[in-house]
Amino acid sequence: MLNGKGPFVDLHIAEPLYACKLLPPREAADELRARAYRIMQEMNGIHPGDPTYNEDQCIEHYRKTM
Repeated sequence: MLNGKGPFVDLHIAEPLYACKLLPPREAADELRARAYRIMQEMNGIHPGDPTYNEDQCIEHYRKTM
């Protein structure tokens, strides 16, 4: 039973992702990571061109939005 206290979390579940077996293991892992990151951004409404979008995932390139 909910007692009215938060915080609440929105949970989004995507389709399973699998590494490409045609690529060498290191490249397959990198490609899978990039694809998963891109899908998570899209699921949260963050698209290329948005100030919060961080294509290379480098912490120095992240722009704080608050």
